[in-house]
Amino acid sequence: FWPLAVQGWAVVDFGLWLVAVVVMMALAVYDLRWMLLPNKLVGILAGVAGVRAVVVLLYGPTEALGSGLIGLVGAVLVLGGLFYVLFQISAGRWIGGGDVKLGAVLGMLVLTPLGATMALFAASLLGTIYSVPGMVRGGLGRTSRIPFGPFLIMGTFMVVLFGQAVVDWYIGRLGL
Repeated sequence: FWPLAVQGWAVVDFGLWLVAVVVMMALAVYDLRWMLLPNKLVGILAGVAGVRAVVVLLYGPTEALGSGLIGLVGAVLVLGGLFYVLFQISAGRWIGGGDVKLGAVLGMLVLTPLGATMALFAASLLGTIYSVPGMVRGGLGRTSRIPFGPFLIMGTFMVVLFGQAVVDWYIGRLGL
């Protein structure tokens, strides 16, 4: 299931997504195993995300370049900026520097503040679903560290694959 047509410029977009998926899977596995998001992998993903952003902004569907750039900056600020603030406030106790960088890069991949907000919500929900049973069983405490990168990545996948359908459903439920 891929939510975009795979023809014309979208073939390049799809190819870039395939590369991004491979890098994100490597990041998720690495973070799960060592609780670390390596700068080299995040940097590769940033390069892929940057190329994809340029391709989509220049050749994408209906958005004008100016509004697309504003959306891109907003998406990076939602994910990367929020995590940066949390990192600074907590001196790195609540969230790691790798999560800050990964958040900014994932913002580049989703391209819109709404997509970034939805990815953050999905990641937080998934992280909660993972953490609460562990806390109830006693395996996780309030100060336990869990790798958040895999949840960010899964939230991003959910938004890319189902985000527009969720927005359409929600707007339909509101009767707008």
